[in-house]
Amino acid sequence: MKGKGFLVALLSLFLFIAPVQALPLLDFGDGGLSGGVVTTPDNGANIIAVGIPLGILKVFLVPGPPTVYNLGAGTHLDFNTVANTISINGTVPGLGIVAPIDLLTGSFASFKVAYDKGVSLDLNNAAGPDEKARELLIALGINPDNPFNYFGFSFSSIYDVGKDIYIGYSTDIKNEGKVPEPISLILLGSGLAGAGLYRRFRKPK
Repeated sequence: MKGKGFLVALLSLFLFIAPVQALPLLDFGDGGLSGGVVTTPDNGANIIAVGIPLGILKVFLVPGPPTVYNLGAGTHLDFNTVANTISINGTVPGLGIVAPIDLLTGSFASFKVAYDKGVSLDLNNAAGPDEKARELLIALGINPDNPFNYFGFSFSSIYDVGKDIYIGYSTDIKNEGKVPEPISLILLGSGLAGAGLYRRFRKPK
């Protein structure tokens, strides 16, 4: 019983630590805004989007509900899967960032296009490395040298028959700080140790 009790405690510690190490998380969203111009240079295999408006930034620094900041007018997302670039430029007045800067710059490690010519266009499951503006991270109290990946990037657009273009109307980019490698190794080692103890103390049937 002592062995099983230790295992339960160890697993509980692992489950508690793992989510904490996943923070901070920054989630840019459209906030109900729509607009921008989206083109498909090669019949949908790639997407180029310019001026997709963003309205809110959700910041998760600790487990629980996020702090929500309104993004300034003109804050927008641009991305180009041909050139392998993605960026967010704009302001966050609530954090003292009142002059437009590149809040995020990055590239694509992966993406998937769902294309329905004349109806809709979706970019799903996109992910990749990015860098945040130092001003943004410092204002949030985050180590500006903390490496980030964006993930869960979803983008949808709807075809505008009159203009023969796609106009973006929904986007979401979640950004999560990487777990430092030493921590990853500690967590992995703890899991393996727990599994070993469980096998050692398990009573044979």
